[in-house]
Amino acid sequence: MKPISDFMAQLGRDFSNQPLVVEIILKGQWKTLMGEQISGNARLLSFGDGVLQVEVSDERWLQELSRLSEEIRGRINKFFGKDVVRAVRFVQKS
Repeated sequence: MKPISDFMAQLGRDFSNQPLVVEIILKGQWKTLMGEQISGNARLLSFGDGVLQVEVSDERWLQELSRLSEEIRGRINKFFGKDVVRAVRFVQKS
């Protein structure tokens, strides 16, 4: 039996032209994709037009994750097996 993450990745590939489906999948897989530390300090807000918007807990995380934006984009696109995310934007929690 395949892991649920494999099913979710395939679903994302099949519906990559549907931003809401991609967003729901990413929200469900966020902790798995980002790991405990990042997911504890960054929350996916939205996805649309290839842009992932992520809320971070403070200025330090804003700077750190901004430096890692290409790695984060790469992890997500690797998960889906195609270029779904073209940019990641970070906003600090207000």
